Amino acid sequence: MFTPIKKKGIGFIMGNHEDKYLQKTESHVGKRICAGLDMPFLGYTALIRLRIPTKTYEDWCPVIYAMHGESSAQTSGGQIAYLKKKSAPFLCDAAVMSHVHTRGIDNNEMYLGLNDDATDVIAYSRHYAIAGAFMRTYWVNIDGVAGYAEKKHYPPSALGCSILRFYPDDRVIRARDYWSK
Repeated sequence: MFTPIKKKGIGFIMGNHEDKYLQKTESHVGKRICAGLDMPFLGYTALIRLRIPTKTYEDWCPVIYAMHGESSAQTSGGQIAYLKKKSAPFLCDAAVMSHVHTRGIDNNEMYLGLNDDATDVIAYSRHYAIAGAFMRTYWVNIDGVAGYAEKKHYPPSALGCSILRFYPDDRVIRARDYWSK
């Protein structure tokens, strides 16, 4: 299933669905997927340092904090606030979370710090992305069985994903919302 995109993967984050499967079967589906794709298993949370070549500088190495998450917030703002709170202790350029089956971004958080040779104070930005959703939450059931979201009275999911786009020559990250129709 994942083979067509295996070269695009950075690693596998464990979540509540994999955890439930592991508890019921004693089979670690996340580690099995990683072994089949030759991809690192990252656990429940991970700090990931990327190394991106540039034309004008040495390689750029932004850090991403990734987590499966567990927010029960019902709004995009509440979910982003949860991600900001949980990622606050980690020094990173961007933070990403899944679990909530929707998408959302925030590019507006700024910090002050020193430049590389400590001769000037400059602004740094941190970007946040809620990963996305790829299954409709509501549909007409011919067999009368409701899905999980319908049973929990969740709002409809915004289908699609959030994308972190990296501009290495400018050393800039932008979170972007990508939706499917």
